[in-house]
Amino acid sequence: MEQDKKERLLTAAMKMFAERGFENVSIRQIANEADLNSAMISYYFGGKEQLFTAVLSRQAKPLVDFSRQDTSHLSTEEVLSKYITIMKEIHHEHPSLGEFIVQSFTCKTPLYAGFAKKMENVFRLLSQALQRGIAEGKLRKDLDVKEATILLVGMANFHFLTQNFRKQFPIADGQNEDVYMKQALQIFLAGIAKKA
Repeated sequence: MEQDKKERLLTAAMKMFAERGFENVSIRQIANEADLNSAMISYYFGGKEQLFTAVLSRQAKPLVDFSRQDTSHLSTEEVLSKYITIMKEIHHEHPSLGEFIVQSFTCKTPLYAGFAKKMENVFRLLSQALQRGIAEGKLRKDLDVKEATILLVGMANFHFLTQNFRKQFPIADGQNEDVYMKQALQIFLAGIAKKA
């Protein structure tokens, strides 16, 4: 029962922070969305900032776990494929994550910096995989690893970030994230591969 109340608050907070940003959501609004008393936020989390941090940790956990793995024995393609799969799973589990990410890009609240901080090790792991590919002679020597990593992360999230926008156009009929993610990775890998 206690866990259920915490989950309801986390789910409501994620949705509202994603839609409106941290600054434009009150404790009372989150509690109303969760159909609970607003005192429950203080009881379970200590306050709005701590609730936000809990939401952030919940979203980032699969990526943080991924970034802590030893992937040095995997090929570049295997590491990138693993990352793409995790992103797809995260977006499925947390449908409002795309909006949350957009808020983190546009909101000036320092709390959103925590989201970027949690992603540092993910970027490092992906960059190391690309650098390993270059060292093994499988990827282009002129590849800018930093920019390529940012491009990969953008491609992995783009489909989910633009879902609502794409629904307004006929081209969105039959959209399939499995196809998108597979093709995005194939196109990315083809673009960075060492040319014969």
